[in-house]
Amino acid sequence: MSYSEKVLQNLSDNNLEEAQNNLKYAFKEDDSETLSSLAEELYAMGFTDQSQQVYRFLIKQHPKEDIFKVFLGELLLNENKETEGLSYLYDISEESDAYLQTLLVLADYYQTEGVFEAAEQKLKEAYQIDPEEPVIIFGLAELYYSMGQFQPASEYYSLLLDGGENYIANTNIQKRLGLALAKMGDYEEALNELKDLNDLEKDTEINYQLGLLSLQVNDDKQAESYLMTVLDEMSDYISAYAPLAMAQQHLGKHEEALNTAQAGLSYTEFDESLYQIAGESALYLKKYDTAQNIFEKGLAVNEDSQVLKAGLSQTYLRQKRYQAEIDFLTQLDEDQLTPQMSWDLARAYQETEQFEQAKSQYLLAYRAFSTDTDFLKQMLDFAQELADRELQLLLMQQYLKVNPDDLQMQNDLDDLQN
Repeated sequence: MSYSEKVLQNLSDNNLEEAQNNLKYAFKEDDSETLSSLAEELYAMGFTDQSQQVYRFLIKQHPKEDIFKVFLGELLLNENKETEGLSYLYDISEESDAYLQTLLVLADYYQTEGVFEAAEQKLKEAYQIDPEEPVIIFGLAELYYSMGQFQPASEYYSLLLDGGENYIANTNIQKRLGLALAKMGDYEEALNELKDLNDLEKDTEINYQLGLLSLQVNDDKQAESYLMTVLDEMSDYISAYAPLAMAQQHLGKHEEALNTAQAGLSYTEFDESLYQIAGESALYLKKYDTAQNIFEKGLAVNEDSQVLKAGLSQTYLRQKRYQAEIDFLTQLDEDQLTPQMSWDLARAYQETEQFEQAKSQYLLAYRAFSTDTDFLKQMLDFAQELADRELQLLLMQQYLKVNPDDLQMQNDLDDLQN
């Protein structure tokens, strides 16, 4: 048994005094390779002072072996002794065999510190020295991914895959590439990469991403399948509820969408999209009281939500609670009224025979809906109710610009003009 092995055994037995004695003998009797391994083991066991002691001894004994400076410099950086650690690393010249390793240690340090430009510079320099080294390519890919620069990240991940590198540092490169492509908005390619992962690699996060990607490419059935798998595995995966409910809504499964969104709201009361989907689904199912309750709860959490205000407005109209609709919308500032809200308010005023106010709101909404045939027909009905010939002519002519093939409307216009 070497003295280095005795040191490790002493430390395992918590015999610190004997370990220190054997360390002295190790310096005298053990070779540099054994001592280097000892330093690594000591650091892994948490005995950083002893590890430093060994590296300092090796540097003193082998001043031209720069790799020991790299090891000590990295250790010191990890121990937040930046000044001393950097001094060892920057003492290594470009001609040294250890220079490439030095660049990688410095790049890792600067990336950890958030000094991304410095990290990028070190990695690019390393790449120029050895453009075939997978660890360097991986370092660049991971750096760009962490910086949100997904285009170069995906290019470097692709380089690794083309070179036959599927795993580095316990990281699945194909998975990383798929996620980078998804972040870029290249949904089809991302979906292809992530679909190809084997079942063992498709963890909850990947199934979630596959669900989102399927939703983006309008494969709602597949999105529903992936996202239901996510929630079956982890019911408190909160961010999966809204996209699942959305997929179900797109599939016409409004009851399921309502239930999913309400389940999501049991975990978080701050997701506006969950209130929106739940409320819209309840409206579709004609569960007006439920819809009203959902929209009101959402507005209690986020009183500035235009989407939820519009939902509550629609709910009052469906309930034919026209005065409630008027009271709700007229309390809002004019700049908060969307064109749809103006249309809703016009309908409420019309139903309560407040025609001047109705006309005013219809004209406000007209700016946004002048090419919407449903709106034009409804406003035309209102103009006919008022017997406002000039307004009827304007609306009929505009309608025929949008839908010139409506022969009945053309006949009505001819009759009105004659």
